[in-house]
Amino acid sequence: MNELELSWQRLVEREGNLRQQRSKKRREKTPPRLAGRKLRQIPSREDYVAKFYSKCIKTDGCWEWSRSRQKDGYGTINFAGETLTHRLSYMLSVGPIPDGLYVCHKCDNPACIRPDHLFTGTQFDNMQDCGDKARH
Repeated sequence: MNELELSWQRLVEREGNLRQQRSKKRREKTPPRLAGRKLRQIPSREDYVAKFYSKCIKTDGCWEWSRSRQKDGYGTINFAGETLTHRLSYMLSVGPIPDGLYVCHKCDNPACIRPDHLFTGTQFDNMQDCGDKARH
């Protein structure tokens, strides 16, 4: 099993666990007539990747997330506990994010999810990049 498949398997396991926890909490609060509903099936990696990248506007430069965003411009989604789309994009295309590292943008566009515009680095690396490009 390669790194991407292993990363996807971990994400699916985490998403499945989160869905079960949410479902259990819902069952405790829901009327008996709704309690027996089944959880939605988690799609295959290929289907999820296709669906995920279909929600962005692709240009020659950045691929901008076209759905919900935070006030600071970062795209948001809820899958396997990940809420920032650029982090999920990195995990889907490159692999797991090493502990203690951030996913940074080469393009300085917080809405961008294009994998070749993303890199991992420490907070210091991100601030160094910020200083090198004279952005504050």
